[in-house]
Amino acid sequence: MMSVPSTILSCLALLCLAPLASAQQADTSYARSSAPAGAYMYQLSPEAQGDLYVARRQYIAAIEAYRHAPLMSARTWLKMGVAYHHLFAMDEALKAYQMAIHLDSHNSDALNNIGAVYHGKREYGNAIKWYKRALKYAPKTAAIYCNLGTTYFAAHKYKDAEKAYGHAFALDPKAFEHESNASIDEGSTREERIAQMKPTAFVINTARGGLVEDRDLLTALTSERLAGAGLDVFMSESDTSYKDVTRQLVALPNVIALPHAGASTREGLHRTNMVAARCVVAVLNGTPVPPECVVADGRL
Repeated sequence: MMSVPSTILSCLALLCLAPLASAQQADTSYARSSAPAGAYMYQLSPEAQGDLYVARRQYIAAIEAYRHAPLMSARTWLKMGVAYHHLFAMDEALKAYQMAIHLDSHNSDALNNIGAVYHGKREYGNAIKWYKRALKYAPKTAAIYCNLGTTYFAAHKYKDAEKAYGHAFALDPKAFEHESNASIDEGSTREERIAQMKPTAFVINTARGGLVEDRDLLTALTSERLAGAGLDVFMSESDTSYKDVTRQLVALPNVIALPHAGASTREGLHRTNMVAARCVVAVLNGTPVPPECVVADGRL
């Protein structure tokens, strides 16, 4: 049996996975300090609104806010990816990070976070590759070396892990000292998160397919590990391989399902029509249209 170097054991005594790299660290500190009331949200830019929601851990609201921010900005996609990552929607996070790299191929934060996604999927070889790409453009970033070391350790490459941790400590002796709520446990999966729920719990997803892994949800519902679910969105909307899973889900007696039309209530449609009419009037009058009324489709 391969032994673990003592220096790594001492590192693991303090180790939490390094926080996801994000372009918004300064912004979230602003958001925590200023935290305006909801009535004044319209005064903030969509990006600032998203930052505020992230600071409050309202990640779904943050994603929707970022979709109204400039979509030709790598920064926007990076932030959207981080929000998805906090929701453990790894596939959606990966798409957002890839879009950030498409717009800025040297974006070390996005490269690092793709490594974190693959670590979460336990594809350690891919994770190592992406962390090394991130270090190519940010060779003095201790957090990336921390993540690389953690992945080496998970892959049982203890000597390589020891070297990576050594680089991290050399760059920043406090590399492993960060707020526990600033990091994400990349080792968790959506299935494990479902398993942590009480058997009396109901899963509600009215946001976007992919935030919940439908196959895992189906297994949990049929094995009575969950009481039920309310679903307005499904993974089969973007991935046809899930069509049979969707058919099985909607046939369950403990599932209430809608065809991605949950917002189409009488009150919701009335409000939508009024917002659209006000926007038309604003354009015709030459006055600014409120940014929260402009819908930009950011789906990949």
